[in-house]
Amino acid sequence: MSNVLSMAKRQDVTLRLEPKVVRRIDDLISEVSEWPAVREFGVDVTRETVARIALLRGLQDVESQIPQPAAPAPKKVEKAAEPPPEKPAVAAVEEAAERDENGLIVPPEGWSKWSPTERVPSHHLEMHQHYEAIGWPRWWGRVGEETITFYWSPDEALHDAAAYDKPDMKGKSIMVQKTPWGPGHIIPHGWGQ
Repeated sequence: MSNVLSMAKRQDVTLRLEPKVVRRIDDLISEVSEWPAVREFGVDVTRETVARIALLRGLQDVESQIPQPAAPAPKKVEKAAEPPPEKPAVAAVEEAAERDENGLIVPPEGWSKWSPTERVPSHHLEMHQHYEAIGWPRWWGRVGEETITFYWSPDEALHDAAAYDKPDMKGKSIMVQKTPWGPGHIIPHGWGQ
């Protein structure tokens, strides 16, 4: 539902580009199509997709060139504070990732949240309970002709949660995939069967 609401807020932008620039965009379609996240999450790469990536990354580059105001000098502290415990490294969410009115990350087109009425296979139940306990919903998407199932949270504060760590009887384990929207925990095809 939030994805539908956020899409209504989007606005079209029309740009007139030189043929040389359009050719450069077209030349990148096959390259972007081979990116692991694109293949694994079944994103259809079009001229518009490549142009959007170029625009958003270009915006980040331009914004990074804007000088930031200097931070005030730190106050003298008697005793150094204890450093916080180290957290496992997680994929940073790109600043360009769209967020809804609650500050949650809007999933990209093609990611579908698992409906509460959809049956979770019995051999996935223990894993599913792990992800429910950490607040990560179950999702699905298409990669070519195959449907993949994965867990992902739109709440960036939950992105450092541990993946389900028990392999299935064939030794297959959950795959952690970095994406521009944060890490996704992908269930390998045939897991638990």
